[in-house]
Amino acid sequence: MADTLDVKVPKVEKKVEVSETVLTKLLSDIADLKKQVGEHEQTASQDQVRKIEALRATGKLVKSVKLNYFDGKAVIEWRSTHDDVFVDNTGKEHAVQNTEITFMDGTTKEIPQIEFARRKTAQAYEVIAETKKDGRLFFTLLLDGGEELLIDSNYIN
Repeated sequence: MADTLDVKVPKVEKKVEVSETVLTKLLSDIADLKKQVGEHEQTASQDQVRKIEALRATGKLVKSVKLNYFDGKAVIEWRSTHDDVFVDNTGKEHAVQNTEITFMDGTTKEIPQIEFARRKTAQAYEVIAETKKDGRLFFTLLLDGGEELLIDSNYIN
């Protein structure tokens, strides 16, 4: 019976050539990002930073979600208020679809659905907690400035 031979093959490191311009740009971008991170950490609530770092260390904090904004205001809920789509006798399709949006400050606004779809923007936030209420999933988001927002998972992207 033959003995097995245990041979270790050294790993070959791959080398990539890039131009000096590309390397300089990459190093500059990294330096800029490090500076921005430092600035954000200085302006962030230190209690919140420690809380998030502790959650990350346990492997629990792995999500970010996008919150919709309309006219610069955070949208926490929307619902269809009017949905009338029809084809007239000439074959042209008509649609009257309205949406009522609720902002974080509690105010509401009714607008055409197409306007909401076209003009809304989204900003990513980190999820710091998940809870279930009445069979629905809610996320607690950490907003800029350390403020927390509890939002129904149906209203995030």
